[in-house]
Amino acid sequence: KIIGRMYTVYPSDMERFCLRLLLLHTPGAKSFEDLRTVNNYIYASFREAALIRELLDNDDEWSKCLDEAVQWKMPSELRQLFTTILVWGNINNPSLLWNRYKEHLYEDLVCSYSTEVALILTYQDINKKLAQFQKSLEKDFSIFLTTTGELNYMEQIDKDHENNISEK
Repeated sequence: KIIGRMYTVYPSDMERFCLRLLLLHTPGAKSFEDLRTVNNYIYASFREAALIRELLDNDDEWSKCLDEAVQWKMPSELRQLFTTILVWGNINNPSLLWNRYKEHLYEDLVCSYSTEVALILTYQDINKKLAQFQKSLEKDFSIFLTTTGELNYMEQIDKDHENNISEK
């Protein structure tokens, strides 16, 4: 049996986009599980299966872009660029880019705050920028703060940061 009609899906809806790619490139699949299975391993998402099947491009162009920007952009500009890449770049592995460049994203904040606090403030700043597009690091890009200590400090840091800004 052949699928007669398939709707267009934009890459911004990555999971459905990957489902469509898998449907187009997986002959004989009879279930969603079949589509997520590659080399007898069932992947958790269509995106993972599409990556393993090499149906998606890698993120090298975004790494090169950030490598170049790190050389001459201010951290606040890097945060804006990172946000733009997340929103419009159709990145395959956003958490890899986050982990690779996060130190550059908060470099300006470590003068006034500890590294942990600077990381949290950077995370919040990027989330605020993403909110303009109804997106978030956690929900849309699976980028999470890594330690429970960071999560415990977030509310206090918000208050402290607002107080510092209002004092200036």
